[in-house]
Amino acid sequence: MAPQPPLHRLVKRPDVSDWRDDELLSLAEAIALFFADGPFSKATLRIAIERGELAATMVCGKTFTTPAAIRDLLRLRVPSPAKVAPHD
Repeated sequence: MAPQPPLHRLVKRPDVSDWRDDELLSLAEAIALFFADGPFSKATLRIAIERGELAATMVCGKTFTTPAAIRDLLRLRVPSPAKVAPHD
């Protein structure tokens, strides 16, 4: 049996709404679904995983995430105001 192309699951379900929030996606699938025209790449997602900004799991050496985790990554985050020393 010949191996499936890496994005074969996206042929049947090309829209993000076709996927459950908790369904595992490879990083390549996540990029194709959410960032087909950029600006993110698999390397960007790996950096987000390393920084703890993107939830992911490893299965047999392959990294997976979920649509819910990608949406959480993209949620607007407002940085905490910088602590300013009082002026004398």
